Amino acid sequence: MHIKKLAQIKAQLDISYLTDDLFILSTVILAFVGWITVVISSVIASTKATYFPYYSWWVIVYQFFVIFCVIVIILSNSGDTYRIALVGHLAIAIPCELMICNSLLYGLEPSQPIVVSGYIFLFIINTIWILYFGTANDSIFHSWTNSYILSESCKNTQNLFVSRPPLTKNVITSNGDFSGSCSNDNQVSTYLSHNLQPLNSLNNTESNIMVSTMYPHRAKAIYSYNASPDDPREVSFIKDEILEIGDISGKWWQARKEDGTIGIVPSNYLQLITND
Repeated sequence: MHIKKLAQIKAQLDISYLTDDLFILSTVILAFVGWITVVISSVIASTKATYFPYYSWWVIVYQFFVIFCVIVIILSNSGDTYRIALVGHLAIAIPCELMICNSLLYGLEPSQPIVVSGYIFLFIINTIWILYFGTANDSIFHSWTNSYILSESCKNTQNLFVSRPPLTKNVITSNGDFSGSCSNDNQVSTYLSHNLQPLNSLNNTESNIMVSTMYPHRAKAIYSYNASPDDPREVSFIKDEILEIGDISGKWWQARKEDGTIGIVPSNYLQLITND
């Protein structure tokens, strides 16, 4: 049973989430460099210095745990699920590292300043990770970090901070009413109004008015997006394409394309068009 669960977890990890994002990859590498520096210099300082804070070993183990958690969250693309817990653990590590720096900053042993340098290095990395995991996906910080993702396909799938809503089948009826019902993975968000025979021209006019009120917003695509084959609700669009948007409160928006296709789209790939 445990072996089966471990196999399932392993199958969910994708190394491309780490290797295709130069920003995250560089911070992870630098974190390991800082951690190894702290370990080696702490071993030397503890054997030669007259004073060495032994709780530093606990901080070293704790920092390794934090780095491990960051890697697992990145590989599993589950930042939206665990971001709050991860930011909390990072916030605990920072004051512990600063206390050790304060204790060893003026030490006489040459290896003690090296320990301080390593902890300051880890402090900087932890602060960057707090900004990365603690800010919203539409922040300026994420707009900058997303520019370091190598492949366009990775940009379309690697979004640690957008969680998909429950799978539903959304239907626009002939009178413009919008309804949702539970469905399985094989069901697709469908636009059915073009399959229904209009009663008369007046009904068609009323239907068009109601559809337009259901999608009161318009948005321009700032990136191209390829719908995931694992989620039939998603729709693809290209850069600079104009979409009609319904509710904009969530991270995934209900959108309607010019050809009538309806589905969900990631909000951080779109820019709302305001009516000046």
